Parts: sequence; structure tokens; C-alpha cells
Amino acid sequence: MPKRQVSVYDTPSEYSAEVRSSFEELGLWNEYFSAFVESTMVQTEDGKFTSHYENHVRTEYISKYLDVKFDRYYKRVQCPILFLPSEEDWNNERIRSIMHVFANMVKVSMIHRIPKSIHAYVWMQMPSVVSSAVKTFLKEVNIAGRQLVNCKDQQVLDKLPPV
Repeated sequence: MPKRQVSVYDTPSEYSAEVRSSFEELGLWNEYFSAFVESTMVQTEDGKFTSHYENHVRTEYISKYLDVKFDRYYKRVQCPILFLPSEEDWNNERIRSIMHVFANMVKVSMIHRIPKSIHAYVWMQMPSVVSSAVKTFLKEVNIAGRQLVNCKDQQVLDKLPPV
């Protein structure tokens, strides 16, 4: 895997502005992306600022991700699964087909496409839509007789953004 050049900045505001501009180019800037960007910044030993997602971390993640045997994984899963594909993923016939195969490997699953969304950013891009999908999924699973939500969980659900 080729090494990417990780940019380094003199100040936190320079780092934030540069990363923000890359998200803004995609039309993806809001308070959730802002918080995400701030959480990715680390200070280097020489006092500069960069992303915490270093090359060795990226390389290790990708190599292990590609080695995961998802078919074995989903056959062992016991809990209900909610798949939240982006518009991009949903429009890819191969990805959609694989998602259906995995969904059929578990006892309880639901696939809820998130329109006008981009892979990896669905939660931050459309938090209200995703929260609504999660609430619906949990209610349907509970109605189906699999009691997943206890009182403490319900309090967390109640704090999710309104639909």
C-alpha cells in the first residue's frame, strides 16, 4: 500500500480549516463534522498539528479489514443488525447484493437505505434520518418479541435528535 503524505500544520486552526475545506467541497459540513475534525487532531513531538490517522494505522486497518471473513462473521452474529447503506452503496449492485446475503445470514436484520448520503459519513451527514431509522428498527425488533431496549436504553433513545 503506497504511503500517503500526512499534512502537518503550525496551528490547530490551520489544521481545522484545511480538513474543513475538504468536507465543504463535498457539501458535508455541519456541527457533527466539526466535532469529528477536532477529535482527529493530534500534536506532534515538535509542536505541530496533524491527523491521528497515521500511515501505519491506515495500513494496518486496511490489511486487517481485507482479511476479515465476513461470511464467517455474520453466521456467528446473534443480535439483530441494522444495515444503513449510503446512496452510493445502495446504487452499487454488487455491494447491495452482498449486503442482502449478509442480512440473510442473521436471524433478525433490516436494511434501511439513507438517501443522498455518502459512505462512511452517513451518521454525521444525516443524524436525524439515521436516528429515526435506528428508533424504527429498535421498535420493530421489540415488537417482534426480542426485547432489546431496557429503561436505560430508552432514555438514550429519547435523547436522539427528533424525527
